[in-house]
Amino acid sequence: MAPNMEQLHVINNLNGEVAEGESRNVLVEAARLARGAIIDLATANPDDYAGLIIPGGFGAAKNLSDFAVNGAQCSVNKQVKLFA
Repeated sequence: MAPNMEQLHVINNLNGEVAEGESRNVLVEAARLARGAIIDLATANPDDYAGLIIPGGFGAAKNLSDFAVNGAQCSVNKQVKLFA
C-alpha cells in the first residue's frame, strides 16, 4: 500500500540530481516497483493489519514524512500515522 500523492520531487537516479519539471505519484510508483496489487493507503483499515513495515531509504523520509526537510521536528503523513 502507498499514499496516493505526488512525490516531493523526482530524482534522476543516473546522476542523482532532481529531475526538474517532472512529477510522479507515490501510489503509481509503488505499483510499478512492486509489480503487483497495490492499494491506496487511504482505503486501508489499520484494524485489518497486525503491523506495518516501512522500508528504509530516503523515499520514506521524503514521502511518508517530512523528515528529509524538517529533521527531528518532522511530522508523519496522516494516513501512515493511523497505523501507529
